[in-house]
Amino acid sequence: MDERTMAVSGVVTDEDVVRVAAGCALVCTFCPHAYGRSGDPVERVLSPDYPIPAAHRITILAGDCLDARFAPLVARARDSGAREVRVYAHAGVREPSDIASLCEAGLTGLHLVLPAARRDLLRDLTGGRGGLARLARILDCAAKADLGVFLEVPVVQRSAPALADTVRRALNRAGRCEGVTLRFLAEFDRVRGALPWDAGAAREAVMECLDLARSRGVPMSLAHPEAPPPCLMDLTGATAETYPSLCASAPGGRVKPHPTCERCPVARICPADGQYLRVGALPLKPPDAASAEHEPATSATLFLRRASLETLLDEFRARRPLCRAPWEALEAHDIRGVVAPCAGGWPREEATLACASWREHGLLGAWNAPGMQAFRRAIAARTPERTCKPECPAFHGGPQSALPPLAPAATRVFHDNFVLNLREMLDGAEVLRSRPLIVTLSPTFRCPNHCRMCDIHEMRDRMGRDPALYDMGDDLFEEVRDLLPTIRLLALTGGEPLVSRRLRNLLREFDAERFPDGAVTLTTNGLLLRESVLQDLARTRLKLVIVSLNAASEGTYEAITGTRGGFARVLANLRALVAMAPRMAGRPAVVASFVAMRSNLCELPAFLDLARDLKCGVRLLPVERDRCGESLCTDQETLSRAVAFLDQEVFPRLGRHPHAVRAEVARLASILRSRLARRDFTPL
Repeated sequence: MDERTMAVSGVVTDEDVVRVAAGCALVCTFCPHAYGRSGDPVERVLSPDYPIPAAHRITILAGDCLDARFAPLVARARDSGAREVRVYAHAGVREPSDIASLCEAGLTGLHLVLPAARRDLLRDLTGGRGGLARLARILDCAAKADLGVFLEVPVVQRSAPALADTVRRALNRAGRCEGVTLRFLAEFDRVRGALPWDAGAAREAVMECLDLARSRGVPMSLAHPEAPPPCLMDLTGATAETYPSLCASAPGGRVKPHPTCERCPVARICPADGQYLRVGALPLKPPDAASAEHEPATSATLFLRRASLETLLDEFRARRPLCRAPWEALEAHDIRGVVAPCAGGWPREEATLACASWREHGLLGAWNAPGMQAFRRAIAARTPERTCKPECPAFHGGPQSALPPLAPAATRVFHDNFVLNLREMLDGAEVLRSRPLIVTLSPTFRCPNHCRMCDIHEMRDRMGRDPALYDMGDDLFEEVRDLLPTIRLLALTGGEPLVSRRLRNLLREFDAERFPDGAVTLTTNGLLLRESVLQDLARTRLKLVIVSLNAASEGTYEAITGTRGGFARVLANLRALVAMAPRMAGRPAVVASFVAMRSNLCELPAFLDLARDLKCGVRLLPVERDRCGESLCTDQETLSRAVAFLDQEVFPRLGRHPHAVRAEVARLASILRSRLARRDFTPL
């Protein structure tokens, strides 16, 4: 099933398009959209029964789509669950005032096509119809409406020499640029058709564009399928972000454009088909094995590393391990120092009790101790019930069993460790030579909140308030620092992690430039997310910030956390974080978290509305244990009422909430229903 079929049939994808034959005011010499005539007729697209793709982001293209008549389509896309909706715009738009109507319908951004920023060149490439003044008005209107702008720069032989100037001027003018993609095309001749050209001549201009975008903190990519392969354009300092096609499954079946491709080691994953690009005068030189060792990585390095994964990924697809966590993840946020493969609520208690502590064995020693070996043995034998509870999210559509991330590594040390880890997972190894890819830590067990569902203060009292229980020691931080080159994800939780000054120093070291393969997620109560802290985190590849909110009102927040006045502070900090996130190195997603329990379940609909107004995602979790009598699972009546509340009060109100929110509600309902069906009335 191709991605378009999957999306329309209801399988949610990250991104999809609605192609509408809207016509076009321009006559671009390179147009791949048949001058706005490709796609479904306008009348069909605007009909109420037109199938809207199931995607987190939908782009309406191409041609004259910046038009108020498409406001109903934008509204339907948002109602269907799209978190973002963009509309195609170009230099032929005469009056961008229709942006206001589209914004009222739910528009979140523009997909702006800019062939050139030089007046004469823009005129020549658009059939004499494109104007810089029109582009300027579009950008001004977008900035006024706080719309994100995604910039597509078509690159053809005539525009290539001015490419860096085009990108520089666009970045200077755009208010909120969400990304730039360079789309390598060819101009068309009425008789001969597309006129392929040697894109290798544009290498220096592309390198300058990458440097420009990097200096502004704007993601830049080479659009597939015609991103020049490394045999034509080998870029120094390229990352997986540069080549989105390498982060997807191998294209397969694509016609290869040159005889040399038959013996090229990256042919299977290379998306180029030669439709628009041709080989230069010199013979092609396929990437050789030595290119895989380059530091910093080049385009050839990335292609070779991605190709080397394909056989392992084929094996993974065939075997479909039940859960990757016992091989990938080291979870060390238990106050006792216990190292487990995942959060404390999902493994069986006896399995967790058998795990070792980093306090006695260090992180890696505990990770390979007999308790962790038991998890690997059970999952490899496909008998997860020996170590895991049946309500674990891995068995309810969670990501733990999905295909591993496909992005090729920018550093050799990360790539080598990832390959070894994947091989050991497929072999069912119990003692690992590879190092963990995901490390979850609680750098401190201090927290200003005293939440009803959290026992961290109680555990400290029970264990004797030794200073070692407050913060992780220097030895542990040194061990984490040693793991940074091979960590894909450093997940920080607490206590309140931002209380720790040593952690903030460590995050400053975990710089996105020094560790391009690593990322950070942060779970915080949000009280300390001040501007100075956000500045500390700005250069770290922070990809996700989860803020524990658990309420939709001041009263409920205070009742749950014991902190007076905290609700307003957290909301203010959330708004500041959402505003600053696009300017941070990792451009983090911001998620408000809600632990569903007896005292707050009634506020779940209002919480979802609040998160939408804040422009946050959501995370929904059922409360674990039964502290303060908060469990939803300890008797049939309470559990039945919780399921009925979700069915009657929450699901019917999800109309304009994104797919991700609907999935969170569905997952929460699935966990509660499974308990009810099994008549299991014990706390999670």
